[in-house]
Amino acid sequence: NCHVHYLAREDQRERERRCAAIGNAVQTALRQDRVTFAFQPVVSATTGAVDYYECLLRLRDADGGVLAAGEFIQEIERFGYIRLIDRYILDKVLAEAARHPGITFGFNISALTTADRPWLRSLTARLRGKPDLARRLVVEITETAALYDIEESARFVNALRRAGCRVALDDFGAGHTSLKHLQNLAIDMVKIDRSFIRDITTNHENQV
Repeated sequence: NCHVHYLAREDQRERERRCAAIGNAVQTALRQDRVTFAFQPVVSATTGAVDYYECLLRLRDADGGVLAAGEFIQEIERFGYIRLIDRYILDKVLAEAARHPGITFGFNISALTTADRPWLRSLTARLRGKPDLARRLVVEITETAALYDIEESARFVNALRRAGCRVALDDFGAGHTSLKHLQNLAIDMVKIDRSFIRDITTNHENQV
C-alpha cells in the first residue's frame, strides 16, 4: 500500500555536496556584502503614480556577474538557507527605508519565513513606536514554497498588519496557494502571476 523513494548512496553524497557548496556560497556572499537590490516601481494603472518600490534581490558572483533571484532562490530554499537570506533582506530594507524617509519599499520573503518567529519578532520590535516606518513597508510572501500551516501563516500576516505593514501575496497562481488560502489570509493585495494575464485582452480563459 505504499512506495518508498530509494536514494542511492552516490545521490545522497551529491546532494550533501551541493548543499554544502550552496551554503558556503550564500554565507560568503553575505559576508562580502555581494547581495544587493534592484528597485522596481509598482505604479497605479490609472494615474501612473508610484505606489512603492519593490526591492528585487540580486547576487553579485565572485567574477562580478549579477544573478537575479530566480536563478538561485529555489536552490537556497531547497537546502534550507532561505531564512538566512530573509533576515539579511530585512536588515537591508530597513536601512534603505531609514536613508530614504519619503519612499515606500516592498520586499519578498519566502513562505517558509511565515513560520520563522524570530524573524517576525525582529521586525515587530524594530517597528515598535515607528508607525511612519511601518506604513512604508510592503511585505510580499512568495509562492515558491507551500504555506504548509495556514493558521500559522494567518497569524503571521495579522501580526504584520497590526505592526502597520501592508502584506502582498506574490506570484499568485504559479505556486501552491489556493483560493481557499486567500479567504483565510487578511492580505492587502494579490499579485497575479503573469502567465494568467499576459494575453488577458484576447484570451477568454485568462479573462475568466
